[in-house]
This record gives sequence, C-alpha cells and structure tokens, in this order.
Amino acid sequence: MTVSHREWLRRASSATATALLTGYGICGFSDAASYALSMGRRNGDLFRWIMAFSPGFMAPNVDRGKPTVFVSHGTRDQVLSFDRTKTVFVRRLREAGYPTTFREFDGMHQIPTDVFAEALAWLRTHWGLAAA
Repeated sequence: MTVSHREWLRRASSATATALLTGYGICGFSDAASYALSMGRRNGDLFRWIMAFSPGFMAPNVDRGKPTVFVSHGTRDQVLSFDRTKTVFVRRLREAGYPTTFREFDGMHQIPTDVFAEALAWLRTHWGLAAA
C-alpha cells in the first residue's frame, strides 16, 4: 500500500509541527528527496535532520554540520536508481560521518505505508518527539 500525498500530509502534520518546535528538518520524495539531501547537507548548521524518500541525485557540497539522515528507496524503482542511492549516496553520507539510516524495500517509486511509519518513528526516536 502506498501513502497518497494527501494522506502523507495528514499523517505528518502533527509530527512536523512538533519537529519544528525542536529543530528544523528537511524532507522530500523523488526530486524533492534529492533537494532535501543536497540542501540539508549544505545547511546542516540549520537542519537537524534529513528524510529522503527515493532520491535521484545528491549535489556535491561544502558540508556544514552533521544532521541525522533517513533514506529509503525501492529495490524495483524504475524512475530513479536504487543502486545509486544504496552504493553512492548512502555510502558517501556514512563516510562523511552523517548518522544515516537506510531503509530499502521491495517496491517501486513510492513510499509504502510501513516505510513512512518507520520514518516517523525514526524522527520521534531521534528527536524525542511524542507519538502522534
């Protein structure tokens, strides 16, 4: 089951509102995930966390700060490369010292419900947020 955009916003709203009170983060899916990885690293002195669902690129940056990172990607994604995410982006993040959680899943270019729930749990765990 895939989370619709509307459902994703509904579920994330309370967690996001709480997260904004404890520190800024940046999150995105697909091209927006690429943007989140790139901008989050570039502005790591501002962002405390990054969530990237199925990114396609990660711009080379002058890294500032070390926000924690959650990345997910479907192994059967036909839009953006799963292998590139796993073997290039996640490896580079870890080598650069970013605390990185990588969640691969059997799926396509999507955010499955269980992966979305895991990402929210990750956010709550890392930032001491109460369950929504």
